[in-house]
Amino acid sequence: MKQISHFCTSATLRIIRREVREFLSLVPLSEEVCFFIVSGVDEACSNILRHAYPKTGKGEIRIRLKRLKKGIRISIRDFGEPCDPEKIGGRDLDDIRPGGLGTHLIRQAFDRVRYFPCKKGTLLLLNKTF
Repeated sequence: MKQISHFCTSATLRIIRREVREFLSLVPLSEEVCFFIVSGVDEACSNILRHAYPKTGKGEIRIRLKRLKKGIRISIRDFGEPCDPEKIGGRDLDDIRPGGLGTHLIRQAFDRVRYFPCKKGTLLLLNKTF
């Protein structure tokens, strides 16, 4: 298991992307699948900064990357405003305009996406099987 804990801003997301890529280099996944996983984690962290930390756009994000027998699990924990899983969803894909496609990207990258609101923040669990 690998853990990443950062006080994040949009500028520090590159560090998270690099560390996720390093973890994935040890897993038997194609370059394309790894690209989508890194993009999905990046999008999730960007959404956290935008929605969980709306006033400052920065805050603590903890990520755990775990290799399973037939896949990986990535947990992303923030300590900002908790999310309402019922309200999380991308807009219609036919609505062509910037933004709003992040949740579609996350759901394409992972086989299972679950949000758990906490008293303070949210836990996001992402699973990918292979």
